[in-house]
Amino acid sequence: GRKLVQSLPAERLLTETDSPFTMIGDRKSLPWDVIATIVHLAEVCGVSPAQMNLTLMANAQRVFCFAGSELPKTEKTKGVGDKQ
Repeated sequence: GRKLVQSLPAERLLTETDSPFTMIGDRKSLPWDVIATIVHLAEVCGVSPAQMNLTLMANAQRVFCFAGSELPKTEKTKGVGDKQ
Protein backbone atom coordinates (compact mmCIF):
# COMPACT_ATOMS: atom_id res chain seq x y z
CA GLY A 1 0.00 0.00 0.00
CA ARG A 2 2.78 2.50 0.80
CA LYS A 3 4.32 2.29 -2.67
CA LEU A 4 0.91 2.80 -4.25
CA VAL A 5 0.22 5.89 -2.11
CA GLN A 6 3.70 7.27 -2.87
CA SER A 7 3.04 6.86 -6.59
CA LEU A 8 -0.16 8.93 -6.48
CA PRO A 9 -0.21 12.73 -6.75
CA ALA A 10 -1.19 14.19 -3.35
CA GLU A 11 -3.83 16.35 -5.05
CA ARG A 12 -5.68 13.15 -6.01
CA LEU A 13 -5.93 11.64 -2.50
CA LEU A 14 -9.19 11.51 -0.56
CA THR A 15 -10.11 9.79 2.69
CA GLU A 16 -13.23 7.86 3.62
CA THR A 17 -15.02 8.33 6.93
CA ASP A 18 -18.12 6.20 6.39
CA SER A 19 -16.90 2.64 6.12
CA PRO A 20 -19.24 0.43 8.16
CA PHE A 21 -17.91 -2.80 6.66
CA THR A 22 -14.23 -2.41 7.55
CA MET A 23 -12.70 -3.42 10.83
CA ILE A 24 -9.82 -2.07 12.87
CA GLY A 25 -8.76 -4.92 15.07
CA ASP A 26 -11.96 -6.29 16.56
CA ARG A 27 -14.17 -3.21 16.07
CA LYS A 28 -15.89 -1.46 13.17
CA SER A 29 -14.22 1.59 11.66
CA LEU A 30 -15.51 4.89 13.02
CA PRO A 31 -15.49 8.34 11.38
CA TRP A 32 -12.76 9.69 13.66
CA ASP A 33 -10.43 6.87 12.59
CA VAL A 34 -9.70 9.07 9.60
CA ILE A 35 -7.33 11.04 11.86
CA ALA A 36 -5.00 8.04 12.06
CA THR A 37 -5.29 7.66 8.29
CA ILE A 38 -4.20 11.28 7.80
CA VAL A 39 -1.20 10.73 10.08
CA HIS A 40 -0.18 7.60 8.14
CA LEU A 41 -0.66 9.29 4.76
CA ALA A 42 1.49 12.21 5.93
CA GLU A 43 4.24 9.84 7.01
CA VAL A 44 4.18 7.95 3.71
CA CYS A 45 4.15 11.18 1.68
CA GLY A 46 6.84 12.87 3.77
CA VAL A 47 4.75 15.84 4.94
CA SER A 48 3.34 16.94 8.27
CA PRO A 49 -0.11 15.73 9.33
CA ALA A 50 -1.26 19.38 9.25
CA GLN A 51 -0.12 19.75 5.63
CA MET A 52 -1.74 16.45 4.67
CA ASN A 53 -4.98 17.58 6.30
CA LEU A 54 -4.93 20.83 4.30
CA THR A 55 -4.22 18.91 1.10
CA LEU A 56 -7.07 16.46 1.74
CA MET A 57 -9.48 19.28 2.58
CA ALA A 58 -8.58 21.11 -0.64
CA ASN A 59 -9.07 17.88 -2.59
CA ALA A 60 -12.49 17.34 -1.01
CA GLN A 61 -13.43 20.94 -1.74
CA ARG A 62 -12.62 20.45 -5.43
CA VAL A 63 -14.68 17.23 -5.56
CA PHE A 64 -17.66 18.73 -3.73
CA CYS A 65 -17.60 21.90 -5.81
CA PHE A 66 -17.50 19.77 -8.95
CA ALA A 67 -20.57 17.96 -7.63
CA GLY A 68 -22.33 21.30 -7.07
CA SER A 69 -21.87 21.36 -3.33
CA GLU A 70 -19.66 23.37 -1.02
CA LEU A 71 -17.84 22.75 2.25
CA PRO A 72 -19.14 24.89 5.09
CA LYS A 73 -16.97 27.97 5.59
CA THR A 74 -15.24 27.82 8.94
CA GLU A 75 -11.91 29.06 10.21
CA LYS A 76 -10.41 25.65 9.33
CA THR A 77 -11.70 25.69 5.76
CA LYS A 78 -10.98 29.39 5.11
CA GLY A 79 -9.21 29.61 1.76
CA VAL A 80 -9.49 25.87 1.03
CA GLY A 81 -10.52 25.36 -2.55
CA ASP A 82 -10.35 29.07 -3.40
CA LYS A 83 -9.11 29.73 -6.90
CA GLN A 84 -5.68 31.29 -6.92
